[in-house]
Amino acid sequence: MIGLINYSDMDRKGNIYEALIKSGDIKLLQNDGIIERIRRLEETYFYLNRMQTIHFDAVMSLIPHLNKTIRFSNSKVENPDLLYSFESQNMFILALHVMNEKDQVYQRALEEIDAILELIDQEIDSKG
Repeated sequence: MIGLINYSDMDRKGNIYEALIKSGDIKLLQNDGIIERIRRLEETYFYLNRMQTIHFDAVMSLIPHLNKTIRFSNSKVENPDLLYSFESQNMFILALHVMNEKDQVYQRALEEIDAILELIDQEIDSKG
């Protein structure tokens, strides 16, 4: 349960696709597949940022509850009735759902990055 409050933060502020458009460098990319994949990756990053916020909010709502139930120094359950209540179970299930969804979005981002790299490699190979 203490593991549920572990929080990773990836906050993408930049927008690669938009920067390519504004700079005019998008013209350098001849492969529409690469451009489309970059656009999709940016959408995934925006989704990931939203999931990060939801995860952070879930963690912040869990901490006060955990403070009443578990001694963090030794992970000893101090209030088992509260810890094993249906309210606690609901909070933990919701937190796990958020973490699982966030993990899926991370995986999707990694897959999109791999696809972009593969398209770039193919483009380089075809020119060389």
